[in-house]
Amino acid sequence: ELFEFFLFTGTPKAELRERLRYFRTRGWIDHFTDYMEIQFFLLNCELGRCRLEQVTIIFRFSQGGGIYYKRTLYPVFLEWFAGSMNMAIDAAFGVVWFVSSVFRFMLAWRAFLRAELVSHLTQPLVMFEFLVVIMG
Repeated sequence: ELFEFFLFTGTPKAELRERLRYFRTRGWIDHFTDYMEIQFFLLNCELGRCRLEQVTIIFRFSQGGGIYYKRTLYPVFLEWFAGSMNMAIDAAFGVVWFVSSVFRFMLAWRAFLRAELVSHLTQPLVMFEFLVVIMG
């Protein structure tokens, strides 16, 4: 027999505790329970790029009173592109970014040739545009 319930992240903490207290007082784990499985998704940002991972912890209860556990961690691979339209839009963004970068660097090169590079780079709009081009 399988008993299943879910705890959602948007639920207030007091409501979650009350629900767990309800199941505990009703004996949802008793001497007939063979195992308990906890499954959740984890956003792991420790390795630079954030990765979505599925974590499963299984507790097995022996008749001798021991508790044994097994934990598994699986990466969840998400799609890079939902379709060809997304790829086209990303390619268009890359082309616009490249053209804008070349144009900005050409203006800086012309200012350098006229010995006006410092005054060109200290203009607020040019500083902002270089920041946008460099940061992407």
